[in-house]
Amino acid sequence: MKKMGMYIGITVLGIIAVFVGNLLFTEYQSYKYEKKIEKLEMEEAKELALKNIKFDKPIIMENEDKWELVVTNKGNRNIFGSFYVEMYDENGKKILREFVPIISGQLSPYGEFIYKGDIDKEYKNKVHNYKILDAQLNSGKEYTSY
Repeated sequence: MKKMGMYIGITVLGIIAVFVGNLLFTEYQSYKYEKKIEKLEMEEAKELALKNIKFDKPIIMENEDKWELVVTNKGNRNIFGSFYVEMYDENGKKILREFVPIISGQLSPYGEFIYKGDIDKEYKNKVHNYKILDAQLNSGKEYTSY
């Protein structure tokens, strides 16, 4: 009788171990699947942000030592992130490199974001070309109006 109780105990422990193992495996698979979905959604949001954004040509202000850049959102989601603006003279020499952050909420759906930066007087009239580099942009949730 004692041995039978021991066998029943071992069997019950085995059943519990198998149940817990299956539960842990299922949770792990679910976690992996959720992470994969999140990664795909982030990539899709980045693609969408780059597709829906338009950078105007930087404008050098005449009476100030400043420049401004207008960024337009053509989509229905908030866009946030950052990029660099580089300006060059007629020989292709870099005059300015500036980091431009777009904080969440600054570039709303179908809206504009105007960034103003400083430029030295000596370079002000030498800007010939520009580039937008390393755009790390992302889009938020879809905006719908009721």
